[in-house]
Amino acid sequence: MLLPQSIKLRIIEILDTQKISAYKLSYKGGFSPSNISDVLRGKVSEPTITTILHICEGANMDAGTEFLS
Repeated sequence: MLLPQSIKLRIIEILDTQKISAYKLSYKGGFSPSNISDVLRGKVSEPTITTILHICEGANMDAGTEFLS
């Protein structure tokens, strides 16, 4: 599995387990909803580390241990 695809699947897993929408995750993480939407739709092939950090902040998780697990 390629990295962008695994990141997309991990975001979907986070949304499911926390029972939140992509919009709410982006709001809590302090970034534009279009960023997460672009990742989930495959419009962005390689999300930046900044986007991943914002997603982790919104999900209240550590990027190094929880996001990558």
